[in-house]
Amino acid sequence: MDMLAARLYGKDDLRVERIPVPEIADDEILVKVKAAAVCGTDLRMLKNGQSGVDAEHPVVLAHEFAGLIDRVGSRITGYAPGQRVSVRLRGLASGWRDGAMQIGLPPEPGNRFATGYFYHRAMIRQWVTAERDVEPVEPLEVSADELSRELCGRLVRISGLEADREAVGLLNGVTWASVLPSPQAGYVDFRPVRDPAADPVTVVTSGYASFALAPVPRSEVTLTGILFYGRGGSSRDHFLLKLRDENDIAF
Repeated sequence: MDMLAARLYGKDDLRVERIPVPEIADDEILVKVKAAAVCGTDLRMLKNGQSGVDAEHPVVLAHEFAGLIDRVGSRITGYAPGQRVSVRLRGLASGWRDGAMQIGLPPEPGNRFATGYFYHRAMIRQWVTAERDVEPVEPLEVSADELSRELCGRLVRISGLEADREAVGLLNGVTWASVLPSPQAGYVDFRPVRDPAADPVTVVTSGYASFALAPVPRSEVTLTGILFYGRGGSSRDHFLLKLRDENDIAF
């Protein structure tokens, strides 16, 4: 079974084409779209292009929509097939960034990204409510050389990594956020222990993270986090990893 979708392939390259209807996981809902809005984020991505979106990795536009529930996962309660729903964000923005759909504050004027930052923890608490009765998501176990852009947005666990020896060696007592290229995030490169010359996996750490001021380990580690693909403080695109808390760092 397939469906029509408006997919962005790059700057000024929007195509309406047939694609397979997505499969859903146990904790997801499939909505048959009846109406969709075109917002400023969509127009900005069409006009300027978007990091991580290209001919091999297109993205479906129009993230604010209404329709009928087609299917629900086995772990979903309170929703049923045939129910009318609308999907929108109240006061927030969503858009494709660094290889995955993200939610954040509306971008400031002139910001080329689809979403803005939560500048401190109090802002997150204002907008995000954590549910207590949620089953933990099991990470996908992968090695650094098994990473692919199709995994972006997934929780992954990567073993056999070591912080960039040159950077950690030069910076005495370097912490996860001791060098901030912006007020919001710091970046630390990790590479496979068995291949120090490989492309890095960059850990992105918010300045308000609970472990932001903890020292970066110099030994071999296993890191768990959400995978992205973008610049991450570099001059070229590569894989990025966003840890959730200090428990995502294992020795």
